[in-house]
Amino acid sequence: MPQRPQAGQVSLALADDFAELCFHVLAHVRRAGPGDLFDAAHVAWSRSVLGAAAQRQLEADAAVLAALWEAAPALDVLDALAEMHRSIAAFRRTAGRALAEVRADEVAEPGLLRALQGLGAAGEVVHAALGLLARPFAEVHARAIAPRLGASAPAIAAALEELAPHVPGLAGARIELALALGRRGRAMPERIVIGPGPHAAIVAAHEVAVCSSGQVDHARAEWAALGRLARWLRGAPGPLREAHAAWLAGLELAGLVEDAIAAGRVAAGPGRRVVRERAARADALAELAE
Repeated sequence: MPQRPQAGQVSLALADDFAELCFHVLAHVRRAGPGDLFDAAHVAWSRSVLGAAAQRQLEADAAVLAALWEAAPALDVLDALAEMHRSIAAFRRTAGRALAEVRADEVAEPGLLRALQGLGAAGEVVHAALGLLARPFAEVHARAIAPRLGASAPAIAAALEELAPHVPGLAGARIELALALGRRGRAMPERIVIGPGPHAAIVAAHEVAVCSSGQVDHARAEWAALGRLARWLRGAPGPLREAHAAWLAGLELAGLVEDAIAAGRVAAGPGRRVVRERAARADALAELAE
């Protein structure tokens, strides 16, 4: 388990190679909703660095997973897939067997293993896809991913330190970088994993807001977090507010807003204003969160 940083300290590290492998696979899987990690740019990059046979197999497996996911929302447990192991080496000790044969003492999260095994054939597809990709991906990780993330880390760390006084919970959080997440982030039980995109520190702050939202449903948590972060940053220095506004302006919020309207979390007029007026989103969301 990752070591927790001391209180008041923002910790930034590279995600382990197994987590990166899982996010790499999920970046190839098209799905509906706010949990979607599909990234066409990352898929194109993968085609340039993975061997042709490995990439073809990955894309075929991703298409199968997308179809299975559409038919079975229980596959949402795959959002936690990166927690199963702490390294590709640990995963490869189980990769030669069916998922159903993997034991609880061979994984980092036995509860997650039981949930994945409960998926039946879909869980086996995921396990097999990771197993086929593990060896070539480990080489790509060492050669191309870790150096790239290492180069981007200092600037992201500096931005996190600037944000920390304005975002409750960011100081003391463990933040990790995963290339496959691109402009997105994921809140995990012991860590927040973000991509090295242009607003990476803002994404980390958003994921902190997700964690503190008190919501279990993904859409509810995302909506609550948008408002909380907008409220927290109202009094931040201009450059931080501008970075936040630029990040918000680039989000596609129509689906999330319509879900919030349908659930009665926001009135139609103010909600659709958030979608329509991209440059004014920060102020609009802060007002809705009050």
